[in-house]
Amino acid sequence: DLFRKAGFDVVETRTDLANLEFKRVARDFTVAAGTADIAVVYFAGHGIDVNGKNYLLPVDAKLASDFDVEDEALSLDRILRAV
Repeated sequence: DLFRKAGFDVVETRTDLANLEFKRVARDFTVAAGTADIAVVYFAGHGIDVNGKNYLLPVDAKLASDFDVEDEALSLDRILRAV
């Protein structure tokens, strides 16, 4: 409601996203943000830092080792490039 009252054209809420859906939503956001004057992402969830890079974790992430993070998580850098 706060963003709508502030004049944002598009406000979407997504919760409990699995890996593939999380990445698809990020892709769709990137496309939409490309023509926006202002873009905002609010993420309330878990993240992880691996070797100095930050990742957002979908609800179904399975991380047996650091090697898994690129497949199982979404790079925060990807979101920042979109914004």
